[in-house]
Amino acid sequence: MRDALLARAAKRLRELFHGIHERGYPSDWIPNDIFQRLKEYWGSEEYQALKRTNKASPASSTGGSLYNGGSITYPATAEKMLEELGRTPSQSEVFTQTHMKKDRGQWVDQRAEDTNVKRLEEERTALITAGCPEPPIDCDEVWVYNDERILSQCLGHGE
Repeated sequence: MRDALLARAAKRLRELFHGIHERGYPSDWIPNDIFQRLKEYWGSEEYQALKRTNKASPASSTGGSLYNGGSITYPATAEKMLEELGRTPSQSEVFTQTHMKKDRGQWVDQRAEDTNVKRLEEERTALITAGCPEPPIDCDEVWVYNDERILSQCLGHGE
């Protein structure tokens, strides 16, 4: 509870400072000397470098991919899928749900597709390492099945 409150307070404070920075003049609650120090910091090379880095981060071609779950968090999506499927969805299923275009069945971007391919390769390697010479289900279909079931099949603990 405390962490959630602190996170909301920090977000609100960031929003307030952003508004002050954009307007270029202080609010009543910031003393003038503090505002002057903030203006100096916002004009510094250190701040400008940080700003450039943060601006470039969303456009980065390394790591991550577009998430199409909107404001619904990844865990909330998994919880919703649990109710719909009647079982715990695999990480693969949740990833597919949150990174594929619903109307066309296509990945939201190339990074999502690359992440999918990488994950499939990692899962296949893990199955082989676990003693399964060939995955019991076509590797391209792994995402649509529960990971535990596949591993169980592979190790001879189920069908």
